[in-house]
Amino acid sequence: MKDNLKYWFATAVPVIVIIFILTYNKSKLETGIMKEKNGVYSVAVEQMNSVKMNSKLNYIGVTEAQNDIELISETAGKVERIFVA
Repeated sequence: MKDNLKYWFATAVPVIVIIFILTYNKSKLETGIMKEKNGVYSVAVEQMNSVKMNSKLNYIGVTEAQNDIELISETAGKVERIFVA
């Protein structure tokens, strides 16, 4: 009987402590939320200005292809016209 009581006590006490801590944290959190809802916050407001943006971007660098292929034509010559349908 004493062994059963020890196991019950060893199980019940930590559960009760955890429940107490959770309810305490919940009430503390709820009072903090209520303070934030009723509090006054200071804000800074600035006048909006119109600025002309430059649409050109200049970058300096080197571009390299990720994949290269060699293309060899079957006949020599030049393209005179391309017809697009």
